[in-house]
Amino acid sequence: AEAALNADINTKGRAECDGKLSCSKATYFDAKATQCGGYEACKEITALMDISSIDCLATRSCSNNHILAALNVKCNANRACQYSVIESGKSVQCEGHYGCANADITSKSTVKCTSQGACHKANVTSGGAVNVDGDKAASNAIIYAPNVNVRGYAGLVGGTILSDGIATVTIKMEGDASGKGAGIICAAGSKCKLTCLSNACKEMDFVCLNGADCKTTPKECQQPRGPAKIEEIFCPNMIYSSSKQEDEEVLELIEQRKIEMMQDESYKQLMEKLEFDAQQYDDTEEQLNKMDQDIVRNIEISGMKEMNN
Repeated sequence: AEAALNADINTKGRAECDGKLSCSKATYFDAKATQCGGYEACKEITALMDISSIDCLATRSCSNNHILAALNVKCNANRACQYSVIESGKSVQCEGHYGCANADITSKSTVKCTSQGACHKANVTSGGAVNVDGDKAASNAIIYAPNVNVRGYAGLVGGTILSDGIATVTIKMEGDASGKGAGIICAAGSKCKLTCLSNACKEMDFVCLNGADCKTTPKECQQPRGPAKIEEIFCPNMIYSSSKQEDEEVLELIEQRKIEMMQDESYKQLMEKLEFDAQQYDDTEEQLNKMDQDIVRNIEISGMKEMNN
């Protein structure tokens, strides 16, 4: 199962790394479609993974890598692509628990953060849409994209959406408490359109820097020092700047608010719950992995006994 450990992977066809550590720490990796289906199978490849597409289907199977894919990248297992640099010509799917946590993601199309903590503390750049559907899926993440949809519970808690250089940014906040402690920073030359549902924008900052155009739905929310709530919909905290000097002051204020938020009890509870769940998940994975090892060991022992009889 570990035959390719520290080896060169060079194939014009499909590479299948389905055993535990099977292609881990390879010193060269050049393939077309690639499947990393074993525990830590493609972890810590020491070279650039230059591939057409990749499916990372097991725990930490593609973690700590630099993945350059012409097409799609799928990180569909626990911590599958954590701490990796991912560059995709099409889409990136972070569908595993903590699947792309702490990753640096660049995609020409869609990025999906669909599981708990899937894009936690990730830097996400997309030429299309970023869809945040998991529980705290993009917590403390930085997102740079023309379309952002946040539907998961506390999906963007503590996170930031940036608009620099993008003509129009459309953001839809739908999930329960999805924008708590989060911020949108709309830069000069950008038009940022924010739609808020229910309490999704509650305790969220919408910063409109000098030269930016900021719109909200409900439209009443976009008023400076506007209402906290329109019927059953909570408004974000609207912060406007009218000069470059004021831009700097506003950005310093936002940084200070982030620091203060980290001391907020409800925020700390959300982060503690995320970390607790992650530890529970890891413990379960380790137990299952140990059980697998024990099963393999018992089979090997049984086989040796049969050979000796």
